[in-house]
Formats: sequence, structure tokens, C-alpha cells
Amino acid sequence: MRFTGSLIDLESQVLNDQDIVHTDPIACNRTRIETTVGRVLLSANLPSELPFLNGTLKKKGLQDLVNYCFVTYGLERTVEILDIVKALGFTVATQAGISIGVDDMRIRATRPSS
Repeated sequence: MRFTGSLIDLESQVLNDQDIVHTDPIACNRTRIETTVGRVLLSANLPSELPFLNGTLKKKGLQDLVNYCFVTYGLERTVEILDIVKALGFTVATQAGISIGVDDMRIRATRPSS
């Protein structure tokens, strides 16, 4: 896709691909980037002042996104952004028909010793 705006490219990082806070946004003007539909959906629903995040967000990445929002925009705006992400997750999961039931969980007969 062609992108104009601020971009945090997590795909180009070598050491820590989840470090949003310490990655400088890149200014793009109709720059061609390779991305996924999910990343575009997330970016389209987040506030426009937040840079486009091009990369896989694992647990650490989501924590770093929350930290980035808190440091950059403060507590109130971070809470609003988290509400948006939560609602988007429920909406997309509902549209996809994804559900988890008790029968989907595997429960071990014995507990592993630690």
C-alpha cells in the first residue's frame, strides 16, 4: 500500500521488534510499505495522531503501545485508546466468528511439577 503520514516500522528492527517507545517515527509521503489488513484496520480505528504501526504486536508490543500512549498523550487519552482497541478486538472477533468454549480447552489430568 502507499502510505502518507507517520510510521513506526517494527519490521525493520533487528534486535527488539517490539520496542515502540524507543523507535523514532518515520515521515512518509506516498511511500510504498508492505503490511497486512489487520494492521490497516488497527490504524484506521486508532486516533490519527498515533503513528501507523507496521509490525506484529505480541504481548510485549501491546504493553509497549500502552506505554507509548501514556508517555506521549497522558492517562486520559491512553484510556480512550485502550477502549478503542478493546472494542475493535471484540468487533473483529465477532465478525470472524471466533469463539472459545470450555470444550476447546485442554485440561491435563495431572499438574506438572515445577
